[in-house]
This record gives sequence, C-alpha cells and structure tokens, in this order.
Amino acid sequence: MVQLKDLKNGDLLVWEKALDTTKFNYLKLVRLATYSNFGHVTVVWRKPEGLFQVDASKPVISLEKVKNFPGLFVIPIGSFVSDEEMKSFFDDKIGLEYGTMDAIRAWLGLVLADENKWQCAELCLWFFRSLGFELSDAYTPKELVYELMTKYNM
Repeated sequence: MVQLKDLKNGDLLVWEKALDTTKFNYLKLVRLATYSNFGHVTVVWRKPEGLFQVDASKPVISLEKVKNFPGLFVIPIGSFVSDEEMKSFFDDKIGLEYGTMDAIRAWLGLVLADENKWQCAELCLWFFRSLGFELSDAYTPKELVYELMTKYNM
C-alpha cells in the first residue's frame, strides 16, 4: 500500500490501474501490447499546496485520492530532488499535448518524433536524464521501470 507521507519529489509512480476509469482501457491496451503488468508511469511532485503527480496526459493531478489505491507501485528515486529541479524540468512541459502517435512509436521501438508532445514513459525518462541518470531510450513504462530497477537497484 502506498503511504503518501513517504512520497518524495521525483519518485516514480507505476500504475497498473487508472484513477480515472476512462483511462482503464488505454492502460489495459498498453499492458497487453508491452506484455507488462503496468501501463502508465508518473512522477511525484510535493508542492506546498499538496502532493501531486506530473502526468503526460493530464499535467498535474492531486494524489490525495490514492491513499488505498490498488495497482499503484512506487519506485523511490533514492535521492533528494529539489523543488527548483522539479520546476526547471516540468514548467515548460506542463500542458503540452499528449503524444498518442509517440506512444505508438514507442511501443514499436521507434524514436519519438515530436518534442512538443509527450507520452508517459518519455516524460519520465527525460526527467530522470535531467537529474543525471544515464538511461537508454526506454520509451515504454515496462522498459523504463526495468532499466531503473536493474541499473540503479531501485
């Protein structure tokens, strides 16, 4: 069970199910296509006004309703990420359009084409790279989680 009080800036949230039931079919499709138990990743941002997740499809979403949410896993970043680092990376990306075609390209193992659109694993990948993590082009949730867990023992 996720303990909200333990979440820190930059922690990776790995979603098996969606908070928003309209996303469930999309997540199920991603899980099936990538042979994975999960289909979505987001980054935690602890702000003065509350705890949020940064998401490629809905920019910043409160995490207050996930206290006992099944199908949510946390990969702790393992180091301190400042509010300035969070703002520096996310401020110019929040609100950009979700890249549905980029998500399809990622599933096919192709390079993402549009830098003004994001899909979830791409946004998280570039965030971790901005913190100095040396990661390959892991553009699906499964690939990103696997690489973080094996390369950085998270």
